[in-house]
Amino acid sequence: MSAATLLSLPLELLLTIIENLDIQSLTSLLASSSSLTKTLTQCFPSLIVRRPALLHAAARNNHIYLLSSLLRLIPATTKNVRRETPLITAASAGSIDAVKMLAALDSSSVSAALIAASSTGQTGTVAQLLDTCYSHSNSTLTKALCAAAGSGDQNTVGMLLLVDGVEPHCCDEYGQTPLQCAAKKGRTEVVRTLLSLGKVKRWIDSQDIHGWSALRWAVLGDYFETALLLKQEGATVDGEAHEYFTADLDVAMVEVSA
Repeated sequence: MSAATLLSLPLELLLTIIENLDIQSLTSLLASSSSLTKTLTQCFPSLIVRRPALLHAAARNNHIYLLSSLLRLIPATTKNVRRETPLITAASAGSIDAVKMLAALDSSSVSAALIAASSTGQTGTVAQLLDTCYSHSNSTLTKALCAAAGSGDQNTVGMLLLVDGVEPHCCDEYGQTPLQCAAKKGRTEVVRTLLSLGKVKRWIDSQDIHGWSALRWAVLGDYFETALLLKQEGATVDGEAHEYFTADLDVAMVEVSA
């Protein structure tokens, strides 16, 4: 049923239909009609307030008019079931216009949004969040770089490496460096980029809180090309490594070199 048809119905019938729509369908319908959005927000504000997932859907899909209308009724800091604010949702999806709007209303989520955008390789959104008037702690920048390294997005990694305060050899809360985050996902080109930095190469064998190095993570994930690159750049197997790990490393060297 089209938005125009719905607007021609009695309000009680319109409400019944709207209440039975799922979030995705309702979001698409409202995004297609500013008149329907205006009618619902003015006549049935309680319906909107009871469905805060609409705010996240509008943010994720970059529906700016709908988003601005919903924000008159629902706080910008409202979290979804994953404990994410709309700003974090928008950043993960790369919805730049929504990010601009929400960052001005929810400064407390800007750092988390930067990390979320980095983890999904949303370079444009990362640039937008770095360009805001909010400063980011070294810890946040490290987490963002680790997230970008794990995503394999070279552009985002390169951008973050140029930011003042970023230390490419520092660790996140799990004791993992960007190099380890890239290696455990088999992001060979990101590993190559990071190893071109002297500070990173000097810490090539650093271990996380589990006692695992970048090389060990690469072999665990069967990322043999990544493992070979690390080995060629000087990574070593620590003396306490299990025998199966050493055996897997030998297999990695043979398979990649073949």
